Amino acid sequence: MFVAALAGITYASASQSLTYDDIVSRLYDMKHLATPPQPGERSGMCSSYDRKAKYNEQTGKYEDWFANADDGSTLSPDGVLLDLQGPGVIWRIWSAQPWDNGKWNVYVDGAKEPTFSKPLVAFFNLNPRSAPELRAIPELSYIKARGCNTYAPITFQKSLRVQAEPKWGRYFHINYTLFPKGTSVPSSTGTYTEEQNAALKKANDIWAKRGPKLFVNDKAQCKEVTIVLAPGEEKIVARYDAPAAISSLVVKRPEMDRAASVMILRELAISMTWDDDSSASVWSPLGDFFGTGAGENLHRTLACGMTKDYYYSNWYMPFKKAVIKVKNDGVTGRSLSFTVHTEPLKEDADNLLRYHFKWHLDDSSGFDEARLWMDRWPDWPVLKVDGASGRFCGFSAHMWNPLHAWNKKTQKNGVKPLPEKLKAGTPGYAFFKADVMPRKYWWGEGDEKFFVDGEKMPSTFGTGSEDFFGYAWGVAVAFDAALHALPRSGDANEIGKSSDKEGPGNVGHITASRWLIPENIPFKQSFEAVIEKYHGNNWPLLNAYGVSWYQTAGTSDYYKEVPVKDRVGYYVPAKYVE
Repeated sequence: MFVAALAGITYASASQSLTYDDIVSRLYDMKHLATPPQPGERSGMCSSYDRKAKYNEQTGKYEDWFANADDGSTLSPDGVLLDLQGPGVIWRIWSAQPWDNGKWNVYVDGAKEPTFSKPLVAFFNLNPRSAPELRAIPELSYIKARGCNTYAPITFQKSLRVQAEPKWGRYFHINYTLFPKGTSVPSSTGTYTEEQNAALKKANDIWAKRGPKLFVNDKAQCKEVTIVLAPGEEKIVARYDAPAAISSLVVKRPEMDRAASVMILRELAISMTWDDDSSASVWSPLGDFFGTGAGENLHRTLACGMTKDYYYSNWYMPFKKAVIKVKNDGVTGRSLSFTVHTEPLKEDADNLLRYHFKWHLDDSSGFDEARLWMDRWPDWPVLKVDGASGRFCGFSAHMWNPLHAWNKKTQKNGVKPLPEKLKAGTPGYAFFKADVMPRKYWWGEGDEKFFVDGEKMPSTFGTGSEDFFGYAWGVAVAFDAALHALPRSGDANEIGKSSDKEGPGNVGHITASRWLIPENIPFKQSFEAVIEKYHGNNWPLLNAYGVSWYQTAGTSDYYKEVPVKDRVGYYVPAKYVE
């Protein structure tokens, strides 16, 4: 168990000063997620998404919303990728294909000469040309299934501009946060002080130790309980009648056959109700709450995971009152052993956000569903929040994909390839017929789009589902990292195991997660998350999401408990045709 010293962490507000250590600590600071967004605080992502996709202000319609040429050919003529006014920080840089040719030049605070000037590949810990400080933090800068990721923060006080030379590579994401005006942050200089290297090393070590009870401190109170559930029975795991916060929730790994776990961990469900709310803020099948659909898939992220001994959650969950329940919707009795750690609050619970986690399958509550199939196709609903402020923290996805257009055997299983509601004459119809099917699109490719406070164009617009989850090219290699994981992709179903993407890889059950912790997205009034899904449910391609976010205390969300009949058995075994 690793106890992180978070007591000294400060949070950005007007006229506040943040050190580099303060900023790096956000890489693992779960408590910050419960703090309300500050005026002027916002996060987003600049990427190489196809700029043909746009919102027409005159017509009020989305045009070429499905455009998929996301490899960087649509950047501005002078190569500017990002131009921000500070104070702020870049949290994450991702690429599917960084090259060793043209450089990325990063100009901090209006400098005439670049603060960083190096090939994109050198921003990652990939080869001997990487900076020494990156080689010392392999948990923060790495490659996973051909996806290159770095989480070494780049800070700026006044401005930051990223300008790329020709032949820099293909595909990029840059996730950033802008702090409130008046916040003081140290500006990156292109080198790291001894203190800054120490801060990065500390974050690296915490990410390496990710697992159960990571943030349990010596003031935490522990409650251990074993719950025996008859079929159809629901019981209270723990009840709290005074303000506190859950810092760790652990379930001893149950004894069960892994194949059977696909159904069992969907039949079991966990819920949490805060304060005097009339409905639960947390509701999920048990397995999905700990980061994976499709049963038991061992993996470790900072927020949650499954190990050989435990299922665990490290989400920080403050409350004035709390009730945790577990229910068995199966036909066989089950026994579950829980350990819950809570700790005192250092501030009024009314001033903190409440944690929400909801699992759903195609729930479009709050969306204009008809429009999703018109000019907004292929947007698929992930989360809608209205009438509350909060922070979006990512989601896990379970994809059931028994067909694979790269694979001749599974191609023959497609009976009705056209999505049911994609009618002739709609904007996406011709694209689907002329591009999606001939180019053999798979379950990936779909861009994530996050709209904050009523934006027409999303401030986060991605380049592909697999890119959002931190890897690339549909590579079927099971992996985990602190903030993202792909613990199962067809037959690649153990960490480190790989599979032929044209055969058993990407076919069947796929489960992936991405948790936005430093790069969480604050919103003041509303939030909307979608991810593109080119194939309809009759492909069949079936997506289920476990979504994580915080919102204002005393406010409810759209999502209700999903009946057991709708969360098990909706997938069917793949039928391979010779």
